[in-house]
Amino acid sequence: MKGKPQGGRENHSDADKERIVAEICNDVVEKKISFNEAIESSPIGLVSFYQWIAKSEVLQKLYNYAREVRSDVLFEEIVEIADTTEEGIKTKITAAGVEETHGDMTEHRKLRIDARKWVVAKMQPKKYGDKLDLTSGNEPLKSNITVIVDHSETAETLKRLRENGGTANQRVSENG
Repeated sequence: MKGKPQGGRENHSDADKERIVAEICNDVVEKKISFNEAIESSPIGLVSFYQWIAKSEVLQKLYNYAREVRSDVLFEEIVEIADTTEEGIKTKITAAGVEETHGDMTEHRKLRIDARKWVVAKMQPKKYGDKLDLTSGNEPLKSNITVIVDHSETAETLKRLRENGGTANQRVSENG
């Protein structure tokens, strides 16, 4: 980012800011790259981008929409990665020499899938998160639970204990 002004000191009109942020957001979605990568290839710096976002509701909406679409794209990639065999070579150095195994790179695909699952869960926790939220309209569900405790058996056991000179810690047989 050498040569780029930082901290929002550039003199850009609101229309220019909206166009630049829209281009960055479009690159994030279309090219499947991070915001950092998209900003790097833009005419502004990282600090300027986030300052502009913070100061404008219109730009915040563009940014949030791009993040939402990006997480949906990542989610779709999970299925593609899982369904696509990725052939490769595993190399292992042993005392006997170098061993090479050819085949599907399942560990690599699993890592790619897990990373995307983690990212989409952070980007859109309500949509892709693991947490099960039992609410109705974001309000806690109300439940009426009635607990009925029958102490008659306990009272009868204590009565037999007292009659036999026992304590509550002693075991009483059914016959008393």
